[in-house]
Amino acid sequence: MSAEGRPVAAGIDPAVELLKPFHWRIAMLAALAFGGNGVDLGVVSFALPGLRAEWDLAPSELGLVLPAVGLGQCVGAILGGAFGDRFGRRAGFSLASVIAGAGTGLAAAAPNTTILALALFVGGLGFGGVAPIAGALVSEFSPPSHRGRFMALTQVAWVLGWCFAALGGGWFEQQLGWRGILGLGAFPIAIGLVGWLLVPESPRYLTARGRRGEAVALAGRLAERHGVVVPLGEPTTPDDSERVGLAELWSARFRLRTFTLWGTWIAMMAAFSGPVFWLPVLLRDVGSAEALRISAYVGFSMLPASLAAMGAIDRFGRRPLILLSLGSAALGAFAVALGTNAALLVAGAVAIASGTLAAWPVMLAWVSEQYPTRMRATAAGWASGMARMGTVAAPAILGLLLGPNGEGRAVAMLPFALLLSAAVVGCALFGRETAGQSLEETST
Repeated sequence: MSAEGRPVAAGIDPAVELLKPFHWRIAMLAALAFGGNGVDLGVVSFALPGLRAEWDLAPSELGLVLPAVGLGQCVGAILGGAFGDRFGRRAGFSLASVIAGAGTGLAAAAPNTTILALALFVGGLGFGGVAPIAGALVSEFSPPSHRGRFMALTQVAWVLGWCFAALGGGWFEQQLGWRGILGLGAFPIAIGLVGWLLVPESPRYLTARGRRGEAVALAGRLAERHGVVVPLGEPTTPDDSERVGLAELWSARFRLRTFTLWGTWIAMMAAFSGPVFWLPVLLRDVGSAEALRISAYVGFSMLPASLAAMGAIDRFGRRPLILLSLGSAALGAFAVALGTNAALLVAGAVAIASGTLAAWPVMLAWVSEQYPTRMRATAAGWASGMARMGTVAAPAILGLLLGPNGEGRAVAMLPFALLLSAAVVGCALFGRETAGQSLEETST
């Protein structure tokens, strides 16, 4: 048993399970980075009305600008993960945060849509890059029995950041204008600079890169200054270090877990980005008079779902939570597809939004746990990048299937319901439980 009465898995030093303020420091800095992403994505959304009015943009012109953020996130997740495995968690975390803030901040000075899209693409690179690196950082420093909860905290912070932007967006738009709103999005630069000062390199990363002496020295300093015992992990052979990349993710050793994790994350992100984003249109099509307000309430259901996941992830495990949350989202998608009134559509949308957002922090932890240290950020980056492609494609696909007057709602929604159902079946058959285990155990 740990000092807090939690069971300690075989092979884990009980001292590793001792929760210290240092662990909270790492988790909170990662959470701030995710919260910054939530704020930045929110301020981009609330800058759009003023931007459109000032530049007299048609919806089609605005539609060419918005995908820049999503595309940047796709590329940033893949490149950021590879950077974190090659150059370190500390450098990657700080650089990605600075890029996210710089891109969004520079968008405030954009003279035209081309420069605006380019700046938002750069900001997206940072948004996408933060997630896999912060995930690796938190998982490698956290005690095993708290690892899932700390990973979930980062997603709760993202939702809080989005809620802050949603609640204050109207006021900021009136007081600051669209350029001022985008200027607020530069604050992740401060997170990156603070992270560089306060976040040490991961001893596991140093060991995996063949820098065992540095890892031992760093672990000693952390034990002396903060009273924490940080496992060093296992060294990487020269052959292993050369093989890290997409090909190894699909090697015989990892292909089943890669298939399961990618498929689950793509289904989760596509369902969130398609049906939830299109909810105002779907509600109007069945006669709802307050579609925007109801849609906002549905969005706020994300917060209790994320909080519930944070409280349950280490107690009940990753796999059961994924099955429950995505199972409820699948049922919600069927309700939206087949519902005949606004009440059923809203209930279904709440199930989709809360289910996918409850699964999101679980997926962040699950992906980071299932690969060795030498490829942890790369694996998380590829999974996140593929999922981001789902966020780009899903709204467009749903819009095409929906039809000009919403007559194709069932045809448009059933693919998302079936995709979520397939993800649930895949996790039930192939998902590996990782709760409470050391990273050496979870990545074998």
